[in-house]
Amino acid sequence: MICSSLKSVGDLTTCQKINDAEWKRPDMVNISKGILADALGCVAGGALGGMGQSTSSSNIGLSIATGTTSRIIAYAMGLILVVLAFFPKLSSLFAIMPKPIMGATLMFVLSFMIIAGFQIIMSRMIDGRKTFVVGISLIFGLTVDIMPNAFEGMHPWISPIFSSSLSLAAMTALSLNLIFRIGIAKKVKLQLMPEADSSQKIFEFMERNGGAWGARREVISRAVAGMNELMEAVIEHRLTEDAIDMDVNFDEFNLDVDIRYKGELMEFPQQSPDVAKVLEEKEEQLRFSGFLMRKYADKITGSTKSGLTHIRMHFDH
Repeated sequence: MICSSLKSVGDLTTCQKINDAEWKRPDMVNISKGILADALGCVAGGALGGMGQSTSSSNIGLSIATGTTSRIIAYAMGLILVVLAFFPKLSSLFAIMPKPIMGATLMFVLSFMIIAGFQIIMSRMIDGRKTFVVGISLIFGLTVDIMPNAFEGMHPWISPIFSSSLSLAAMTALSLNLIFRIGIAKKVKLQLMPEADSSQKIFEFMERNGGAWGARREVISRAVAGMNELMEAVIEHRLTEDAIDMDVNFDEFNLDVDIRYKGELMEFPQQSPDVAKVLEEKEEQLRFSGFLMRKYADKITGSTKSGLTHIRMHFDH
């Protein structure tokens, strides 16, 4: 049941993605309603003496392949299935479909479903931990079908997990994900000196932590660009001679970069400075750097108190 529910979560997430061009993350409220509907279908099936119900991954693959996701089709198919329930002889026409046709159809729709799954996985940054979780889970799941005798000696209490490729892959992924989340900090610190070439340090720092967080790459890229622009402005215009502290905070919906240094606060204009002045005047170059930082971030604020400058760049995730 755990594996079936996780499969339904994956199916519903895929449905959300193919119906939303701006999809960023699973809508858990919508998914919870889908799981409830799934459970009610199982209860109804049991109460009526039928079989348990579950979402169909192959049908979702068919929707991806054909581009048809309208609810009108679902209503029509539901009506057809209700009618077929009262005419078992008519239903048997579908049951006697030749196996080569069934196999070819299954291969066709599953190819789309597999690619959709990997697209969801690759929509976030992946580090070594996540690569290991995905890879080992797939290997263990395939081993059940390729080498069915590999897990014969398991204790009877846990042997059901190793009897199905779905259950073993799902439980392996779930367990490893919980283990590998240990030690991942949601707040990390970086200190840089203004005279050092910091671009590579910033890139490696954000790549490492973005992969650990499973953040969206485009958000991390904008944060890296904003942090590099600040460091270039600091070095070029000598805004400070002391160390620059950067605190990066992440949750599923927000990425905040808090920057502190002793020195002058730069301006973050709404409008781009005049290009001719930028080429000639140092002050306009500094304002242009501030303008770029504002463009990279979804929100940027700055303040100075007792000679300590504090800049916050906020990125919607």
